[in-house]
Amino acid sequence: MGSPPRGRWARAVWRLRHELRAAMGLRSAFRVDGVYFKETSTLPLWRSLAQSAGGAGSKQYRVTYPDGSKQYIQCARDRIYADAMGAMLLPAVQMAGGMIRPGSRVLCLPAGTGYAPAWLGRHVGRSGAVVSIEPDKESVVFAQKRYPGTNIAFECGGVESLRGETDGSFDAVISISHIRTDAPADACTLRELWRVTRPGGFMLVGRAGVSPVELRERVRAAALVDVHDHRAADDADQEAVPGLDA
Repeated sequence: MGSPPRGRWARAVWRLRHELRAAMGLRSAFRVDGVYFKETSTLPLWRSLAQSAGGAGSKQYRVTYPDGSKQYIQCARDRIYADAMGAMLLPAVQMAGGMIRPGSRVLCLPAGTGYAPAWLGRHVGRSGAVVSIEPDKESVVFAQKRYPGTNIAFECGGVESLRGETDGSFDAVISISHIRTDAPADACTLRELWRVTRPGGFMLVGRAGVSPVELRERVRAAALVDVHDHRAADDADQEAVPGLDA
């Protein structure tokens, strides 16, 4: 299948193709690093996330991992899958990139669907370690399968999971939330995160706010940038499609 041109015509071709596939009842699919994603409905992702456009606020995919195991995932505003939606949390985490050294021990909480801890894992190297804690079980199961690494541990839990950690256990603590909120950070949580940060280490805390409108536009952009890298694969899985750099 030929690649559509970039720019305005690429967008027009992509939209037309998707609408035709949807009208025919065909579901799109793509492959990223050996992981196969198949949508379970024909409604476009950006429209599924936009309740104002008739969407449910989420979109389901069936994921098949290289070992043959499968998982159903729900893309949503508070559950960002980089392969389908773009690595929205990553820019905030990358602010700490210059301060993280090989051999560092880093805590990431909450960890989301795993792409941010995976990025951190590449920075700390084999001699370092990333402890990734996330309360959402679906996200943890996905992260364990999608971003396996000997220097990354994906665990299901919250700040209470740190009770067994000694003071100053981590060289860096990163806590970036997906959701926009005006509520102040919980003081007890901040104290616990600071407790496990070693003297001379650092803690990065913040919120990567994404409004529904901004989320829709980012998802549409992720699908339209480098359209040839996001071609629809048919039910016979004849096309392998590289994805976004997570």
